[in-house]
Amino acid sequence: MISTVGERIRHYRKKLNLTQEEIAKKLNTSPQNIYKYEKGIVRNIPIDKINAMAELFGISPSVLAGWTEEKTSNVTPTPIPRPTLLSPTEELVIDMYRKKPETHSAIHCLLGIDDEPYDEYPQYLKLASNLPTIEEVARMQKEKEEAAKKK
Repeated sequence: MISTVGERIRHYRKKLNLTQEEIAKKLNTSPQNIYKYEKGIVRNIPIDKINAMAELFGISPSVLAGWTEEKTSNVTPTPIPRPTLLSPTEELVIDMYRKKPETHSAIHCLLGIDDEPYDEYPQYLKLASNLPTIEEVARMQKEKEEAAKKK
């Protein structure tokens, strides 16, 4: 049996797989306040925070406060949009790294985390090293546009 408000907050937060930071952002407060609520450091949690957390968790405020028992409810937890941590390209690189060991050398080279001499890398990496940088591409594009204007 969960006995304190803080324990219930932590229980429902974990049940929804949310972080203290996510809850804090939704409640317009700091993660430190959520920590203090969960640890019982702050015992007089503002009612607006109790109401907002209860809505977020899909329970009534009285359940969160411990005044009533949780019943099966038709209340749906408020979804919190999750930030995209990786771009599709980053996910592809990670997937390739995990599934294709032959890409390890290339990725290590790009990240600068491999001690192998450069000459021992596969030929495609040597070819990639001859590609222009972003700055060089921008300079070439600018030169091309200037040449087109002169014509």
